[in-house]
Amino acid sequence: MMRQANPEIPPLFDVRLAKVSVAKGETVELRIKADQPAKETAVVVGYIDSITKGWQATVPFELDDARTATVCLDPQGWMADAVYFIAAIQVDGNELGLDDTLYFEARYPIEKPRSPQALVEKVQQLGKAREALYKQPVGDREAEGVEHFQGVVLVERLLMTSTMFLPGIEIRPTGKGNPAESESRIFDEVMADLLGTDKKVVSGSEWSTRSENSRPICTLMFENVYAESLDEAFALVNARADQVLNLLALNRYAGGSVVGAVITSRTKPPHLWIQLAADGYRGNLAGGPISGEDQHSLVRQDKAAQGDLVLELALSLLRSAHAEQNDDFRYFRYWSILEILADHRVQRGQPVTYLDGTLLLGRTGKPRTTDDAAPRVYQYLKPLFRSINEQSHIQPATSLWEAVRAWYERRNATAHRGGFDPADPRLSTDSPARKTGGTAGLGDEWLVRLRDTVTMALHSELR
Repeated sequence: MMRQANPEIPPLFDVRLAKVSVAKGETVELRIKADQPAKETAVVVGYIDSITKGWQATVPFELDDARTATVCLDPQGWMADAVYFIAAIQVDGNELGLDDTLYFEARYPIEKPRSPQALVEKVQQLGKAREALYKQPVGDREAEGVEHFQGVVLVERLLMTSTMFLPGIEIRPTGKGNPAESESRIFDEVMADLLGTDKKVVSGSEWSTRSENSRPICTLMFENVYAESLDEAFALVNARADQVLNLLALNRYAGGSVVGAVITSRTKPPHLWIQLAADGYRGNLAGGPISGEDQHSLVRQDKAAQGDLVLELALSLLRSAHAEQNDDFRYFRYWSILEILADHRVQRGQPVTYLDGTLLLGRTGKPRTTDDAAPRVYQYLKPLFRSINEQSHIQPATSLWEAVRAWYERRNATAHRGGFDPADPRLSTDSPARKTGGTAGLGDEWLVRLRDTVTMALHSELR
């Protein structure tokens, strides 16, 4: 017997699965019954695999007059090696948990269906695999004479909104920034000496708020570090932290700075290693999967980067480019990444064509080849632009080739003359680089397009 509808008490839902195992091409049928009417309802589906536990889909449904509904989930495109579960029922934007966890699978047709108990066992197996992946040690656990250490690295100017994991390390957001209270206090002390007054000029002002926003803090947690000494433990932790920060620079558009690290062990007191940082955070302000905080992608990118020294170098250069304050140097650093990738991926001596297939000709009318840096980078980038709208991605340039020419000429100006001067008589009259001299920093759309193109290239490489 159903209770009387009460808008102050959330409804209770009885959710049942028609089958706990379906093959790809079949649908997952849910039968739902509520004890009172409800509007704006949806089923929230989660997944569990060897990488993480996360959200899979939110599927709306409507209750009929009998307060029942049948929901069909289409698992096409879902991972076959994961276990899925009904995470919650959403009502008016609020998620209501279920008393029992309902697991199901979307398997390959040739696989034998699993029973509910087998799915529970698979969830346990996936959990053990996930733990084994992330509990991997930093250092050689089996080496003779090693001790077990733990490390915490404090990183400034890197905004993280989700806890993420990589082998041997946990990336943990703090939700805090550096308020620089000591700086405001020093300011007031100096002002007091200058003005002969105890009036607080900086303390209590916007100084702390602005500093916190500009200098977000996250931590890198190392649970299992194996080394023969504290010095070796610091070296291992700092090297791995650098790898991770290089990787995070790809998605966060910011080069985080290590403030310091603390190494502890059962046999030694905590020791502190300090590194002072530089400029403020200028990276991605968004959080969550849409901004690169995706667990699967991060693990996949980390594995790809560690298996390719060229990509490790490119990510390191990307991080330093994001942190660079001088625009001329940023052009130089971002271009260097494209040139390095093109050097290793594009064969020399090949004629270069535009995206439409026509030959790229030089001033003398001869075909340009991949022997030259700019055409070689253009040839490297072409596959990335075949599936996207060239014009919308490359504006304010009119074409990818014009953008490549402008970026290359900006690079040459820095490399050969220390910086760029749009009035430089050595630039050709039709030089697209002349168009880039209007604004500075992220207001320079040509520089932003270069940064985004480098990011797109590295994402493609890491896939």
